[in-house]
Amino acid sequence: MKKHLAFPCLILMLLVLTGCPTGLPHPLGNPGTEKIDQNLIGEWITDNPDAEAANFKIAKKDNYSYSVEVLQKGEMYSITSTSLTGWITKLDGQNFFYLKPSDEESYYLYAYKLNGKTELITYDVSLLVGGVDAVTSTSAFRDEVSKSLKQPNCLSGEKVFKKK
Repeated sequence: MKKHLAFPCLILMLLVLTGCPTGLPHPLGNPGTEKIDQNLIGEWITDNPDAEAANFKIAKKDNYSYSVEVLQKGEMYSITSTSLTGWITKLDGQNFFYLKPSDEESYYLYAYKLNGKTELITYDVSLLVGGVDAVTSTSAFRDEVSKSLKQPNCLSGEKVFKKK
């Protein structure tokens, strides 16, 4: 019986450790407090088959948030809505983009960097110290991400998007 439980537990642990985006009940930042980065606005596309969204459009919602519309889902896209609200925050020198689908109370997180104005690189964020159980508030989430950033392989799954 124990052998039968070991495999599913191993799969679950690998999903958590590989940074596959999981909805969390708390955002990494405080929505509505950090100004948007105008360079993120536009339509982005990738040919990476592992991308959750192969094509999406980011528009300014207001000075502190974005409207995000997924135009083409990837194979790994796991939420039902294609309309999301997004915000950015910075932690330990790293830029993060967090999103909330219109039909959920969960938040999804990606690290990102821009190369000029036409290339967006995103990364999955692995919670390597306390895992998702450590995310009990925004403050606890920030602490977990900060500690995880000090570990190798916290940022993984690099995906490169080009501005259309």
